[in-house]
Amino acid sequence: MVRTTNTRIGECGRITAMVPLASLAVLLSVGIAVDFSGHTHSEQDIRDIAHHCAREGAHVTTVSARSDQQAVDQAERCLNHHQVPGTVTITGSTLLVEVEGEYATRLLSLIGVNTLPTRGQGSVDIVTSR
Repeated sequence: MVRTTNTRIGECGRITAMVPLASLAVLLSVGIAVDFSGHTHSEQDIRDIAHHCAREGAHVTTVSARSDQQAVDQAERCLNHHQVPGTVTITGSTLLVEVEGEYATRLLSLIGVNTLPTRGQGSVDIVTSR
C-alpha cells in the first residue's frame, strides 16, 4: 500500500474563525430588525397620542367659544394623562402637539445602544361653532 501525503495546508482553522463572526453578524442583523421594528411601533404610538391630545384640546374650543389657553391646557392634561412629555402650541387656528419619548432597545443594548429617541406630532384646525 502506498501512502500519499497531502502537501496542501488545508483550511488551517479558517472555518473555526468564520463561524463566530457569521454568528455575530446574524445576531446583529436580527437585533437591528427587532429593535427598529419596535422603534417604528413606538413612534406610531407616540404619533397616536399626539393626535389624540390635539383632538382633545380642539374639542374644548368646538364645544363652546372658549379661549385658546383652555385648549392648550386640555391638550397638556391629556399629555400628562398619557405620561409623555410634549409641547402644545397654537398658531393661528392650528393646535399643534409635539411629543417626545424613548424606545428601550432589546438586542441592540448588547452593543451599547440602550435607547432610541421617538418623536411625533399631531395637529388639528380649530373651528369654533357660532
